[in-house]
Amino acid sequence: MSEMLPGGGVLPHYLTVSGGGYDLSMVEDCALRAGEVMEIVYPDSPKSQSKREIEYMVNVQYRRGGGEPVNFLARCVLATSMGGVADFMRYTMRPTDGSKPPDGRGIGNGDRVFVLFLNGNLAEGVVVAAKKHEQASPDLDSKNGHNLNLSFNGFKAEINDDGEVTVSVDGKTKLDGTPDDSRERTDGKSSLIRFTKDGSITIDNETGEQVVIDTKNHQINVTANKQTGEIKTDWDLHVGGKVNVAADGDISHVASGTARMDGSKICIGSDGANENLVLGKKLKSALSELISIFQQNASFIGIGNLGRPVIISPNFLAQLKLWEAQHITSEEILASDKFTEKQ
Repeated sequence: MSEMLPGGGVLPHYLTVSGGGYDLSMVEDCALRAGEVMEIVYPDSPKSQSKREIEYMVNVQYRRGGGEPVNFLARCVLATSMGGVADFMRYTMRPTDGSKPPDGRGIGNGDRVFVLFLNGNLAEGVVVAAKKHEQASPDLDSKNGHNLNLSFNGFKAEINDDGEVTVSVDGKTKLDGTPDDSRERTDGKSSLIRFTKDGSITIDNETGEQVVIDTKNHQINVTANKQTGEIKTDWDLHVGGKVNVAADGDISHVASGTARMDGSKICIGSDGANENLVLGKKLKSALSELISIFQQNASFIGIGNLGRPVIISPNFLAQLKLWEAQHITSEEILASDKFTEKQ
């Protein structure tokens, strides 16, 4: 024979109520309740019961039958989308700071949540979802189409109707979403990454530094007020086309080892440069040969205007020989210890 339970429930004849003094009034609540997060209890807090999970004290609105609604404080844990050892997602909710809406009515500014009780037991509350806060910004209208918007402590992610993704970081926020006083960046701008529908990717800090991977035009553009980098070992770069480097100021290339430059033709200056560089060893050889000609013909080099023979002074030849030793033979005129060129 069926049995009536407290609250109007009916127990089928083939089931019986277990003994042991268990209070059925504590296991009859299976309704979805709305509430506000009042306090967060971390596992290392003396208030924690589980010592493993973050617990929340939630002010739950409760109504039984047709009576007036009442509120009670329920200890709850947070249900998440993954519950594995290797796969999980964890985040914290924000409790109220005790303030009320401007009109002084209603509940405060803590996170709005929906609560269920495990097996109907009011001592085992579970936050199963969140409810849109009355003070939050309104949802996007129909012109935005299919979209996703996420905001968590200054981190934002958006996916628009075209499937484009924007991820931005503004910095820590207060409970009402305004910038926290501890935020280091105070210019009101964001650091963001944007994926557009043509496959391009933009990294931007909105202050002049930007990297754009332009998929449509097959190029990468980098803009920065200043750029530095360090490569610990080797850097190998191959360019299939031209390399153009332009600087409004100086250009410096410094190597602790050998610096090499090679090409079918090397121009110093504009493309129209036509003044040839001197080959040092060729010049040394030519000057040595010229000096030898002087020395071999020292006694007579020709007839003067008055018909007298012209003879090079022995003193001049001695000075010329000394000059050759100092500048030519010693290779002083060559920069072979610093600069060499391919003939």
